[in-house]
Amino acid sequence: MSPLHTLEQMVVVLMIIAVGFAAYRLKMISDSGLKTLSRLTADVFNPAIIFSSMVIHTEGKRPEFSRGIFAVAALVFLVAILTGWLFARFLSKDRVRRLIYQMMFIFSNLGFIGIPVVTSLLGAEYVFYVAIYIFEYNVLFYTLGIYYLDQMEPSERKAEKGSLWKKIRPMINMGTIACLAALIVFVCGARVPNVIASPISYLGDAAVPVSLIIIGVSVGREKNLLSIFKDRRMYLFMLLKMIVLPAICVIVLRFVPMPEKVRQLSMIMMAMPVGTMPLVMLSERGIRSEECSNGIIFTSVVSIVTLPVMAAVYQLIMSI
Repeated sequence: MSPLHTLEQMVVVLMIIAVGFAAYRLKMISDSGLKTLSRLTADVFNPAIIFSSMVIHTEGKRPEFSRGIFAVAALVFLVAILTGWLFARFLSKDRVRRLIYQMMFIFSNLGFIGIPVVTSLLGAEYVFYVAIYIFEYNVLFYTLGIYYLDQMEPSERKAEKGSLWKKIRPMINMGTIACLAALIVFVCGARVPNVIASPISYLGDAAVPVSLIIIGVSVGREKNLLSIFKDRRMYLFMLLKMIVLPAICVIVLRFVPMPEKVRQLSMIMMAMPVGTMPLVMLSERGIRSEECSNGIIFTSVVSIVTLPVMAAVYQLIMSI
């Protein structure tokens, strides 16, 4: 994964994102169309590529690190939790804002951007490992993430909490179901009939371009795009989130025996832009956060540059 190759692939990614940006500005895609595309991607295309990558594309050839990736993903998320807790103190003195920044450090865009980038840089077979990260991400978000959200709410609202089922119900989504189903089929070694495997593969192939178009549309919807890039705090956050954090992960993982491409994938996972789940849950609870919405847009755009930089940093760390 050389910096030049990474840059080439990110230019390809940028071009597809630009299609989404232009489509929205030319009114080819409306706000309601964006919701439809997002729903299709979250509930159909991404689950399809997860299932096909874990089961169909690996049929007859078990990934060499299929068991160890669970422990590696947990270790990477632990590093993100600890560094996020530390770095958030450099970004804000306000308790609620610090918690929001902590969530932004931990919960990256592993699906909409992570899957296309990993497919481009490492190959479709490595989406198997991305699926494990997404599975652990979901578990972490609906445990630690919900805890962070609870801490942000006024004390009088904390007493109005719903049942345990209401808290864990969001974990039951098509992405989690696809991960669990694929794991069961993979572990059992079952063969998926071609009449089922083919349509799943075709639907999964749509995940990469449609996800990137959605990112472009989201950027195109932002009316104050230039003001986001004038916020100096965003640059500090970007440096810590997309360069320093993944670099720390690489340093830690250097001492863990694993295939080289799995280490690269783990670095990519932490170098991804901020995910949308924190913003969705903040909005649902009526907690306003310009930092989160601006961070999603800012990091999504600059990832075109930061990921090739991170590839160079990776080579430097591994050569020492």
